[in-house]
Amino acid sequence: MFIIEEITEKDLPGLAGLYEQLANRPVNMAAMKETFEKIRRSGDYYLLGAKSDGGILVGTVRAVVCHDMAKECRPFMILENFVVDGDWHRRGAGSLLMREAEAIGRERNCLFVQFCSSSHRTGAHAF
Repeated sequence: MFIIEEITEKDLPGLAGLYEQLANRPVNMAAMKETFEKIRRSGDYYLLGAKSDGGILVGTVRAVVCHDMAKECRPFMILENFVVDGDWHRRGAGSLLMREAEAIGRERNCLFVQFCSSSHRTGAHAF
C-alpha cells in the first residue's frame, strides 16, 4: 500500500536518490533545495511522492500546469521526472502517482496531459 502526497523538504534526500536512479548521476543538493523552494511557492508545480507504509519515498513525478494562449486558452499539464525506485517496480506506486497527477489536471481544467520521457526509457514508455 502507498500514500501519495506532496514532497516536503524532509523528503529531499530520498528524492535525490530517486533522481540519481533516473539520471544515473549525483544530484547537487544545494541547487535542489533552492529549486524546491521556487517550485513550492509556485501555484503551477506539483511535486508528488509515493511513500510506502513505512514512510519510505519510493516514487515521484513532477506535474507542471502550463497556461496556453491558443485554442480554448485552457491549461495543459506536463509530467516529468517520473521515477519509481527499481526495488519497488510493479507494485502500484507508479499507477497511483499517475492517477493523482491526472486528478490534479482535471481539477485545474487541463485540456490534456503530456508525459515526457527520454527515448532510452522503454520501460517507462510501456508503462
